[in-house]
Amino acid sequence: MKSTYLLLTFSFLFVSKVTFSQPTFKNVTYEWWKSESPRSPIPAGIVDIDGDFSDEIVSLNRGNELQFFQYFDKEVIQISKIGVSNNSQWTMTAGDFDNNGRNSVVTSGVYNNITLTQKNDIVFSNSTIISSIYAQGSNTIDINNDGLLDLFVCDDVGHPVIYLNQNGNLVQQKVIDFSQNDPTDGSGNYGSEWEDVNNDGLIDLYISKCRVGVDSPDDHRRINKLFINQGNNTFVNMSDSFNLANGAQSWTTTFGDLDNDGDMDVFLVNHEVPHVLYENIDGKFFVKKALSKTLQSFGFQVLMRDLDNDGLLDILISGIEGLTLLHNRGGMQFDIFEKYLSPSKILSFNVGDINDDGFIDIYGHISQPINEIGYSGDELWINTSQNNHFINLNLIGTKSNRNAIGARIKVYSSSGTQQRTVKGGESYGIINSFQQHFGTGQDAKIDSVLIFWPSRIVEKYFNLPTNETYIIEEGKCITSQSIRPSETIFVSSNHPVELDAASVPMMSYQWSNGDTSGSTSITIPGKYSVQMRDSLGCLYISKPIIAKNLCRDAVTPIFKNDAVTICSGEDLTLSAGTGKSYQWSNGSTSDQITVQQPGKYAVTMTDFCDQTFIDTLIVKSFSPKFQIVGDSVDQFSSATLTSTLEKTDWYGSGDKTDFLFSGPIFHTQPLDSSQYFYAVAYDNISTSSGRLGKTDFPTTNQYSADGIEGSLVFITYNVCKIKTVKVGTDKAGIRRVLIKSSNGEVVYSKDFDIPVGISEITLDALIEKPGEYRMGTDINVNYNNLGFKSPRLMRS
Repeated sequence: MKSTYLLLTFSFLFVSKVTFSQPTFKNVTYEWWKSESPRSPIPAGIVDIDGDFSDEIVSLNRGNELQFFQYFDKEVIQISKIGVSNNSQWTMTAGDFDNNGRNSVVTSGVYNNITLTQKNDIVFSNSTIISSIYAQGSNTIDINNDGLLDLFVCDDVGHPVIYLNQNGNLVQQKVIDFSQNDPTDGSGNYGSEWEDVNNDGLIDLYISKCRVGVDSPDDHRRINKLFINQGNNTFVNMSDSFNLANGAQSWTTTFGDLDNDGDMDVFLVNHEVPHVLYENIDGKFFVKKALSKTLQSFGFQVLMRDLDNDGLLDILISGIEGLTLLHNRGGMQFDIFEKYLSPSKILSFNVGDINDDGFIDIYGHISQPINEIGYSGDELWINTSQNNHFINLNLIGTKSNRNAIGARIKVYSSSGTQQRTVKGGESYGIINSFQQHFGTGQDAKIDSVLIFWPSRIVEKYFNLPTNETYIIEEGKCITSQSIRPSETIFVSSNHPVELDAASVPMMSYQWSNGDTSGSTSITIPGKYSVQMRDSLGCLYISKPIIAKNLCRDAVTPIFKNDAVTICSGEDLTLSAGTGKSYQWSNGSTSDQITVQQPGKYAVTMTDFCDQTFIDTLIVKSFSPKFQIVGDSVDQFSSATLTSTLEKTDWYGSGDKTDFLFSGPIFHTQPLDSSQYFYAVAYDNISTSSGRLGKTDFPTTNQYSADGIEGSLVFITYNVCKIKTVKVGTDKAGIRRVLIKSSNGEVVYSKDFDIPVGISEITLDALIEKPGEYRMGTDINVNYNNLGFKSPRLMRS
């Protein structure tokens, strides 16, 4: 099901207030994605697959098929796909295990082995590690610091598992004693991150713990673990002394220097109690810091990135409620924006600079809890902030692992000092770009960059201009990655194009298509790059060179749909793709138009081979009825505010920074004076229906005993309606169908006179709140009409 939502804002009056800016994003999925976007569950990645330091989007379409996408000048195109399992995967990470310049994607799930997928020249191939773990979060990290990446995997039903890299082969080894001070089976391992928490130059491990069915916060299966690296290939559990032994059913944790004071702070996502912000005090212990409001949600991911390039790390949280932004204002103070990027309910996400403009973008998975594919495709949100400077750093290890995972980077500029750690997987089962991004505000020059490599080598570089991407090779040089043609290249079999890199003499050249001369002739559309070394051995890598097809594919239509529905007042950008000339039905002659009104839009496009293409798109508009009803009450009384749409969020301010309540009826706190509230409501443009559960009844042992009242347990994640239920019986009579919530509240009750045989009863039961429910019958009605406790309905 593909859902589109209408966003309406109703304000009771204008409130004069001070507001703070926030990073801005634009959803470009429809405009840029040249096919239907994939449907990822929780895991996915943004990572360089082909060794050119330009990231690809890696999705786990429907949970078991890797799909690889590249960005081509405002187009996202699938370049390959490969299956990894018959079952859904729960985790993804990546790394260069054999130091050959190509990253392998690592996936795993529930007792279905570990799969490594790598691109070899043109094709992708899989290899398998036999494993019987229930995989959760995972990371690539050089644990024994031998220059080779190892693999760490959280196990939900036992201790975590470590695979040491032995000359490119991952072999399970017991490196860390996870049973330290833990008498349990060690299960409940969810999110994991490797970070140097005490600034001793050694990478440490933190595991977020959560165990279903374990109620005590003192049970070690739900107490988070911090293992401090002792420097001799041993790790000691020091969670208590660092004040990070949280037992609140944590799902994921992330580290970053939020206050730029030189040590890594922590944000912890819990499921039973509010989330927690910790400040690192000189690498010795952590203290809780209060937020401007209590934050509690069913979260799955948390990441720290500088989203507006102001030099401060912001925090993003995603989960069942969608995305929440904690915009860093400095001094450990944050403006909180719940339901960020609404109406999208982004359950999981990845980050990276997809369009290479120096600002971090978001790849959102519109999946269903906990690890199910969603009703609509993934979304690409491009950062449109564009106000501040930046610097991007790509590290290449030589003595250290090639990805430089575990390296610490410090950047010094006139506005202060920032630091990052290169991570191979973070939060819960996702992998993000290895490229290290620093916003520098208005600073146009970097005073110096300090690199602490995992090998313990320390290097420093001075006076670097901002708004550049740099390659830093361990023990060698730093070079700017800025070589790129100023315009798009068009090629065809009859129209070759020469790419020339020899204008600056180098000692060697290595093109991505295999050529080793200073220039290469291309006829095939795609992404090209060249790696060059000068007489000093310094490495230069070009930015990606995009070559598009001079002649348009005659089979693929200009628009990927015949019709599309937008919300009333919403902008929709229609693009005709690459061509020589355009003529739109509204008179425009550009390659794209932006529309708001419903109607039929046609375009005639001529490509560079003088082929003419015509296509038409019908744009529909959706505008549901929406009304807000206010209230007048006595002083110190609560007001009742009502919306006619079920999906309504209530706020105390017009900029949506003060979220109050979700639902159609909002009861305020007692008011001592007139007050104004804001409502944002959503409605589905389209819905879909379908049958769930088993389709046939058993042929033997069809009924429970007469003394047993069976029931059907189900979970809902959104508002839904149960239309009909198929039933079968050998005893006619009236049954009263009941649906109860997990706390026993009856949310539906209706009598049905059910005949002998197979029949279908119409419930039309509206389930308004997400949660666990039980569908059964009233035993008193059963006794009165049937003579026993059981409803005498066939098992399913």
